[in-house]
Amino acid sequence: MNDENFHKFVKYMQKYNKTPKYKLGQKKEVRMPNNSFRTVFRIIAEKDFSAIAREGSLYIKKGDLGGYIETDENLSQTDASWIMNDSVVCGTSQLLNSCIQPSCIIEDCIIDNCFIWSSKLKKSVFKHTSLNKNTIYDSVISNSNVTESTLSNTDIYDSTLCNCGFINGVWVDNSLLIFKKYDGNIKFKNVELKQLEKLRKSVKHYFYY
Repeated sequence: MNDENFHKFVKYMQKYNKTPKYKLGQKKEVRMPNNSFRTVFRIIAEKDFSAIAREGSLYIKKGDLGGYIETDENLSQTDASWIMNDSVVCGTSQLLNSCIQPSCIIEDCIIDNCFIWSSKLKKSVFKHTSLNKNTIYDSVISNSNVTESTLSNTDIYDSTLCNCGFINGVWVDNSLLIFKKYDGNIKFKNVELKQLEKLRKSVKHYFYY
């Protein structure tokens, strides 16, 4: 590359870096899981860039329509995050190097290095996590894969959960749970459960250490 082309490239990159990743477009009212309403805005790509994806990267072109946010605090202008289709990120949520796939509602959450789709999340912190078809409230999840699960008031650490339903104050620590559903206040620590017999319906408090 000669000096002239190099200077042109530098100017191009300077202009590119100063250009916002997205702008706010059409607004609409969305119903939240608690039946309240929030005003959100469609995001529109202002430049070409590569967004993070579950496998590799997702190429976003200038003018592409994304999902909806409430304010520009929800989605960074500088990292590789993106919100797809009709998904909504609102409230105090912050999206960091994550991809939000279709049919998600994310409220008051911190999402860091995650791939989330078909989920409803509220007041949660997620890091290095894949979530699929979940309704999750008041939870902290770290380094976990969660699939087709319902979690409520749940802490999960370094775990893989598959088709698990946890209701009301469940704590999971460094565990693998597959094909199980539990009900009530249940605590697990360093446990691996695979297709175990169903717990008796009368058992409301089950502790395994």
